[in-house]
Amino acid sequence: MPHASPFQVHVGDLLRHGGPAKRHHIAEPVEWTIDMSRVVPDPPLDAELELFAISGGIVVRGTVTITTRHTCARCLTESDRVMSVAVDQVAERTGGDDGYELHGENLDLEPILRDEVMLAMPLLPVCEQGCSGLVPGAETSLNVGTPEPEGRSESPFSVLEGLFEPGD
Repeated sequence: MPHASPFQVHVGDLLRHGGPAKRHHIAEPVEWTIDMSRVVPDPPLDAELELFAISGGIVVRGTVTITTRHTCARCLTESDRVMSVAVDQVAERTGGDDGYELHGENLDLEPILRDEVMLAMPLLPVCEQGCSGLVPGAETSLNVGTPEPEGRSESPFSVLEGLFEPGD
């Protein structure tokens, strides 16, 4: 018998009878990636969720805690962060144009959680606010110290350097 996904939740009882919220906990390793950021599988994603019945669907609310690894957009070093992401979404029986759809009496929470987590990721992550980045062309971190001069400028205009005398 195949192992049921921890992201699959049976919500038939909520849909038929309503009543109090159904609590659901997920602790599962995931590997979701977007550009310069990714969710690391260890420690696993930890989600504390409440499911409420509404007319025509289910509301999913709660918090997802994950560990992320970002590559700094300035100096290209990696850093890990723990993030807590709020979840507040609706899954409908008919599956709206932009929404999440119920499949019979089952709700797949993975697309909801993945979308919320990925939307919370920074577009251009930085290791720290004061990160100075890299020296152009030398790939030396400006966060470590002053780079040694290379003797020749990398500027495309450096060939014009001796063309004019000072004061001309």
